[in-house]
Amino acid sequence: MEKTFKILSFCGGGIRGLISAQILDRLNVYYTKTAGSDESLNETGDLFAGTSTGAIITNLLINGLTIEELRDFYHYIAPVLFSFKNHDPSRPEYDTAKTIDFLTRKVPKLNLSRTFGDLPAGKHALMTSFTVSKDTPQSPGDTPTWGPVLFHNMQVGSDNHRWRGTPKVSTFYAAMCSGAMPGMMGSIDIPQENFIAMVDGAFLHHDPTLAAISTAVASGINLEDITVIDIGTGLMPQFISDVKPTTNWGIQQYMEHKEVPASNMQPLFVNWNRQQPVMNMTLNGTSTDMVPSLAQMLLGDRYVYLNPTLSKPIAEDDTDPKALKEMMEAANDLDLSKAEDLLLKYWCGKPSPTAGQSRAIGDRTTRPH
Repeated sequence: MEKTFKILSFCGGGIRGLISAQILDRLNVYYTKTAGSDESLNETGDLFAGTSTGAIITNLLINGLTIEELRDFYHYIAPVLFSFKNHDPSRPEYDTAKTIDFLTRKVPKLNLSRTFGDLPAGKHALMTSFTVSKDTPQSPGDTPTWGPVLFHNMQVGSDNHRWRGTPKVSTFYAAMCSGAMPGMMGSIDIPQENFIAMVDGAFLHHDPTLAAISTAVASGINLEDITVIDIGTGLMPQFISDVKPTTNWGIQQYMEHKEVPASNMQPLFVNWNRQQPVMNMTLNGTSTDMVPSLAQMLLGDRYVYLNPTLSKPIAEDDTDPKALKEMMEAANDLDLSKAEDLLLKYWCGKPSPTAGQSRAIGDRTTRPH
């Protein structure tokens, strides 16, 4: 059996993180009971990667929550948090200080001061974010501009402040940065480490898988040693039902959709009841299957994507019990057979390569296709 570097990757989606948590719980039951592992999935994973609510999941897992506790967090605690809404569109929907206070009271295992550098040897985490400021440094001599940021503890040979690794950054505040969706949260600063005006990692991409694979390879992990379970928060198909008028659309129609009915296109941002196709195309349309398709090209059967299709849109802050019920049903109805096959073939009972040493591990006769 081949040794693998095992990545659990979690996508963005607000309250729909419940779907990810329930899928992970189902996989863990299979892994520990049917496949016979003595350890849980979160104990055997080498790299946890997350964007937005996926970064929250990553932080909760690396802070010691069990998978069952993670599921309960999204089922019982997160809906309470998301109920504290401000409906003034000129202000963030949720107050940052109150959010932090609520989380630390409700989740005692959270450690606000724990940094990426504090993670145990062999355990890695990655979270994506985006700075809207020119004052978050890049490489020396680069032109100041906004752009994506990766928080992680992999050993990457780069002089770019935004990519090279963040051992002194709190994993809690990195997760807050990754989940600071405009409209829902204000931007987040980590001034002691020169990360300024950070917003949601979805502006890099809502799926952190390619960032995780690339960072692992840059740290010395062989691509052929990497296996990934990528867990989504539910596909909500969106499209414009009558596309003929788009041949004559200007920016006004793309920015504020009024003239043509749209199927399954909900307002993207909270506290904003206008449909804006250009924003949905940017943050939802590019997220439908791009990263899973590219990751599949890289890894072949060492990659699996788990993401149920939802029957109707569920907003990132939807706390309606009917929505929670639908999310649980979608997660429970999803076919996990490909992920179960991956666990048996590449995950169970296999020690993992160490970053910087994996190129010397074993002989590989097949390559991804």
